Amino acid sequence: MVKFGGTSLGDASRIARAADAVVVARSEGPVAVVVSAMAGVTNRLAGIAELAVQDAAAAAAAARALVASHADIAAELGAAPDGDLPWTPARIGRQLDESLPALAAGDAAARDILLASGEKLAAWLLLGVVQARGVAAAIVPAEVLVRTSGRHGNAEVDRTATSAAIAARGAGFWQGLLRIVPGFTGASPDGRTTTLGRNASDYSAALLAAALGWPLEIWTDVAGCYSADPRLVAGARLLRHLSLADANRFAHAGASVIHARTLEPLLERPVPLTIVNSFASDAQSTRIGGEVSEPLRGLALRHDLSLARGARALTAAAAFDQGDDVYADAPAAVVAVSEDGAETAVPVALLSVFDDTAGASLPHRCREALAASDLVPLALWWSRRERCVRIALAAADGQPALRALHRLLIAGDAPVPIHLAVIGASGRVGRRLLELVAEQRPSLRARGFDLRVVAAVNSRKAVVDAAGIEPAAVGARLAAANEATLAQWSHDLLARPERPLVLVDCTASADVAARYPDWLAAGIDIVTPNKHGPSAAAPLAGAIAEAQRQSGARLLHETTVGAQLPLLRTLRELTSAGDRVETLEAVLSGTLSYVLGRLQQDVPFSAAVREAVALGYAEPHPGADLSGADAARKLVILLRALGVAIDLDEIHLQPLVDAERLREPDAGRLLDTLEDQDAPWQRAAEAARAAGECWIYRASWQGGIAQLRAERVPLSHPLARLLPCENALRLSSSYYRAAPLTVAGPGAGIDLTAAGVFADLLEVIARHQPVEPLRQMPAGAPLRAVA
Repeated sequence: MVKFGGTSLGDASRIARAADAVVVARSEGPVAVVVSAMAGVTNRLAGIAELAVQDAAAAAAAARALVASHADIAAELGAAPDGDLPWTPARIGRQLDESLPALAAGDAAARDILLASGEKLAAWLLLGVVQARGVAAAIVPAEVLVRTSGRHGNAEVDRTATSAAIAARGAGFWQGLLRIVPGFTGASPDGRTTTLGRNASDYSAALLAAALGWPLEIWTDVAGCYSADPRLVAGARLLRHLSLADANRFAHAGASVIHARTLEPLLERPVPLTIVNSFASDAQSTRIGGEVSEPLRGLALRHDLSLARGARALTAAAAFDQGDDVYADAPAAVVAVSEDGAETAVPVALLSVFDDTAGASLPHRCREALAASDLVPLALWWSRRERCVRIALAAADGQPALRALHRLLIAGDAPVPIHLAVIGASGRVGRRLLELVAEQRPSLRARGFDLRVVAAVNSRKAVVDAAGIEPAAVGARLAAANEATLAQWSHDLLARPERPLVLVDCTASADVAARYPDWLAAGIDIVTPNKHGPSAAAPLAGAIAEAQRQSGARLLHETTVGAQLPLLRTLRELTSAGDRVETLEAVLSGTLSYVLGRLQQDVPFSAAVREAVALGYAEPHPGADLSGADAARKLVILLRALGVAIDLDEIHLQPLVDAERLREPDAGRLLDTLEDQDAPWQRAAEAARAAGECWIYRASWQGGIAQLRAERVPLSHPLARLLPCENALRLSSSYYRAAPLTVAGPGAGIDLTAAGVFADLLEVIARHQPVEPLRQMPAGAPLRAVA
């Protein structure tokens, strides 16, 4: 039995990889497959359900677009499913159209039909691809297998009836054709489609595997269960082999990857479960079940509990450890009413520490570890039933305590490994960044971090080495390496088991930026001055945002606008504080700022452009600057930081030179064509000086209109006071209406950009700091748990 999660089916290439894995599994014997919806699809469907209440026509258009996108992927993969198909995209599209009136009325049954279509479309896609590879396969609707209650949205499974329905198909049914089953879905007693709650496709697969007595593989975006959530704890260790009982203890405490409900059918009829990394299927993984198990040593953190202030207080054990119901899913903030009628709730973190090798000393060791980190728990006690230490903390102390205890109890004194992949390592910014890495490694090690370069890539070659690459040796290693395509080295990076892995993209490549969703979905943080990702058109921008939401990985790009100037940070802080920006004007191109500034000093236009290139202010191809395209991307990034939904084609853009010469692909030849621009620009500069003005390349946003153009402004204008190469941002807002806010300074250059990239890298590293300052719980009435 094989189950593919949404990230394993995230796009055409991943669906193809999943199909290849199915073909291999089928060659070794009977197999059935359970699928989730493609990554992000269920969220889109939920959005359509909400939209249907407000705008039925828009909801219908969004549903048609989503269905059409699956048909487009099928065409891309050459997939044309055949046989007795229970549904097709066209049929699902008609069904969704018919359900819109009921959706608009808030009908829960219609909503389940809508949400279940994501898994059905994924099953249809995978069917076509495996059939194209010569495997005889068919879809089995989950409604004929999974029996549930009539509650829509989070139906309860009747496991006895479900097992009987699966067995009733007969052994030959499951051993003949390859069967593909949509997860997440079942049917009520009257035969209507139900859904099993979010992230329930693993549960669907476990039900099927237990009923058939088949081993289960769950393919996802990580290698398995770790000693702590690897997104929160650097150096978290993969747990290679757990018993079902230990996995159940860990899952109930809130460990990521496997939900406790998934294990319930396997506990009743034990079959082994293996977690497989879709991006590195041959790498190490976690196996659950069997006779032998390594001792469970790990930590799990929950944030879904709250304490309510009231007149009656319970002991810590009574408050947090009253039975299995304390582990039931609960909203993040539950409000209880105290006897005086006041409604208050305090979110808390519940940290569970398992160490089967420690015995009775574990509570004492946990207290020592917390004290060493200046962290004070609300309560700490030993849970005999689960054989672990429970620690209740203020919510803000949860992650610091998790990192501190993991470091002191499991990882030991070894520095936290931070793995680094540098893309564009042969470029000027990449080389300077590697020098900074070499310079700062000793100080980082003193803070408890081991920064290792495990991959270096340029436009033609790549070196990937888990043992680490000395920054000074990167150039020689790349020179001696074999050539590698973007697809090849990207696959190698995705296959790396090391976490945390930070990819630093020092290129200006749109092709590299197009890979961001893959890397982010795999839990790889990205730091970059490359503007193509943050300013991408809506489809790629949406995929990047969804990948970050799903995995928790981050994309940091402060240097995409203004090098090390805090322009993006300033806008984000203003908007988060409730400010509303009304107008914005800026000089965003360090290159054009330099060129136009030098014109004021009587330097010919062509010579000024050559100087900007030689000084490292310009993009690799100066046409990106002279066309205004580079500045336009920066303006898009700034406006998106303000929450403005805008794409590049909505910018009114005036190039600095004519479009014909900008089409020259060779940078050197483009520079050779610029001398005939010297005389016109000399006259323009002289006319400006005579009028007490100067030229700037001005970005502006006002009244919803964004534009970029060369303009003359008075010498008294704040943007006219810039030195060559300086950038500036000037804005008027609800807070800064009387006196506009201005941020200005050098906005280009190799050293500034590399330093800004390194600052972003340090911000990523800081997430894994093992110890953070204590934040005390506010004093107040006694606390008790509520659920």
